Amino acid sequence: MSGPSSGRSRRRASRRPSGSSGRASRRPSESSGRASRRPSPSEGDGRLRPSRARARRPERARPLPVAVAPRIRYIVAMTRASLLAALLLAACGPRGGGPPPNAGEGPGYPTEMVDPASLEGDFAMEQEVTMRHPRGEDTFRAVLQKRGGELLLLGLAPHGGRAFLLRQDAEGVSFESYMPFELPFPPEYILHDVHRTWFLGSDGATVERDGERITERLEGGRVVERSFERLDGAPDGTITVRFGEGLAAGAPLSAEPPDEVVLENGWFGYTATIRTLSWQPL
Repeated sequence: MSGPSSGRSRRRASRRPSGSSGRASRRPSESSGRASRRPSPSEGDGRLRPSRARARRPERARPLPVAVAPRIRYIVAMTRASLLAALLLAACGPRGGGPPPNAGEGPGYPTEMVDPASLEGDFAMEQEVTMRHPRGEDTFRAVLQKRGGELLLLGLAPHGGRAFLLRQDAEGVSFESYMPFELPFPPEYILHDVHRTWFLGSDGATVERDGERITERLEGGRVVERSFERLDGAPDGTITVRFGEGLAAGAPLSAEPPDEVVLENGWFGYTATIRTLSWQPL
């Protein structure tokens, strides 16, 4: 019984590669007599191999030459200032989005502004103005300040720098522009909307003054709406100012203005939404 069992044991051992068998294990190349063939990608051998292809590193952006970088910054600043100039052009143009009226031609934008020295109280406030006009919609910021006999309006370009500075004092209206070209309309037209919004009231009544009919509507002692119409109909239409929760007596000279004011200019076909960002008495 010991013979057969030992024979089976020897046969199993002979199938295993072993250094004691006296024979070296043969490689596939030796058994076939020819070089081994690597399996094609479609055949596969059941193993995953890392790809030898190297990912290309993104090229680093080269720094701009010293002489070119300031020029590019200047172009960007001028482009943004041009956008604000285009906004003012669209806002002060007539209905339909055509060019604004030139000084001395047609009725223009007739407005009798108040002398700042006659206004009691000093203040400064920052505003965000959104203009809707036939060409679209634009937003910019401005700072309005009244101190003594001087009224200042500083328009800010989208990048935060100055776009223009309007000044009204005893000598009249002066204008400093930081934009790449001149406005195609009298700069004081911008101040006309400022005066109609804040200073040309009628004490809650309907009055005829300076060739216009001015009407105010009150709620709870506050002005909620003010309108202007030319008695001669030139320009035709109505300018309407709506004061949201209402304009308190003395605002904005000595009292805080409403958070939002909407001016609809039916003479020239645009709407200005004015949001008060900050206000303080001086």
